[in-house]
Amino acid sequence: MKHTTQALGNDHERTDAHAAPLVQFLIFLAIVCAGSFYAMNLLIHWFMQQPVPLANNIEHPLATERPLPPEPRLETARDAKGQFLAGKSEANPAAGTYFTAQTLSALHAREHDQLSTYGWVDKESKLVHIPIEKAIELTLQKGLPVAEKKR
Repeated sequence: MKHTTQALGNDHERTDAHAAPLVQFLIFLAIVCAGSFYAMNLLIHWFMQQPVPLANNIEHPLATERPLPPEPRLETARDAKGQFLAGKSEANPAAGTYFTAQTLSALHAREHDQLSTYGWVDKESKLVHIPIEKAIELTLQKGLPVAEKKR
């Protein structure tokens, strides 16, 4: 049977924790961290000094050409008037294959022109485009079409 020592006052430690092992561990940890940072720095400098294979964007000899995506391609898509939106085409052979700042600005200019002016989309079927502000006003006046309830 165990005897309790509460009456004697022995219910706590008589000595403090030893600070020396804790300090030694913290010093060891600091040395290991500093050493690993230094080793990583040396490794990074060694990697930077190594020659880069196929520098200057030289294509790898085994690389195949990039396949073109299936038709229709966005670069040669036509708008409602039949004009090419951007990119190289029969109508615009001087244009590049991909979108550039000039082709995008031309596309935005045509879109802005179509959204802010009146004009024909298809004269034979009497289809026109109107400015977006006018279209919003007309929609607010007339309302949106509503389907009849089916019984």
